[in-house]
Amino acid sequence: MDEVRLDQIIDDLLRKDPRCQYSDEELFDLGFRHKFQIESYLCKRFYGASSTYGLGRKKATVTRRAKRLWSRMMEAVNRVTEAGGEGVYQVSEAWKYSHPALGFIFARDIEEAECIAEMFFGFLVEDAEKLELKFVERGGPDQIQVFNEDLIERYGRLRDEATKKLAEAERDLALSSKMLTYLGNFSPETFKP
Repeated sequence: MDEVRLDQIIDDLLRKDPRCQYSDEELFDLGFRHKFQIESYLCKRFYGASSTYGLGRKKATVTRRAKRLWSRMMEAVNRVTEAGGEGVYQVSEAWKYSHPALGFIFARDIEEAECIAEMFFGFLVEDAEKLELKFVERGGPDQIQVFNEDLIERYGRLRDEATKKLAEAERDLALSSKMLTYLGNFSPETFKP
């Protein structure tokens, strides 16, 4: 959706009584999946800020507006997310919320998405039944690259952090092994004249 149309819909939804009625798909296509995304949009659009930090009393205005907008679009977004459709799906492993998603796929509907997810990602998890799908964007397969680029960046950071932790663990292991050997050689006789 272009920026002008996005701004028009948001302005209408901010009214006490919006003039238009929007379909679930129109609200989903605005791109907001959480209230904090709306807050970021409002901060940037109205105050040129990246977050509510430092906005002072304007923070309350952003919070109030975000709450109003999200309450008007949340159910529609949830309905489209659950129903799925032709577009991009996020594939994750159930109960692994601390890890990034496994990847993104394109499918024509939820059933096709389940088959594709199992085919491409099933071997990465203990049980393919634990794959979770989330419809994230309507459209064609071209959008997958943008989502996967972000995911590649996140996994790169995760790998770098794990490499650093592994190096620290190896140093700790070497030191503790050395100290165990060294201290194991001490006995009362070592100190007797």
